[in-house]
Amino acid sequence: MKKRMTLVSLLLTAAMLLTACMSSAEKTDVRVAVLKGPTGMGAAVLMDKNEKGEAENAYTFIIAGAP
Repeated sequence: MKKRMTLVSLLLTAAMLLTACMSSAEKTDVRVAVLKGPTGMGAAVLMDKNEKGEAENAYTFIIAGAP
């Protein structure tokens, strides 16, 4: 029984890995809203990658002064 469960879990793991590798190369449009100042600093790296074209998706940023 243990051998069968191990085999099943290995097959499921292999199936998940192969499915993850088959992602499309098409970029998805994503809109991101952040606040100015310290609360929006977490998105700075993503903004930089988006400008350079290195991001996985196409991002549009909205930087607001108040919620």
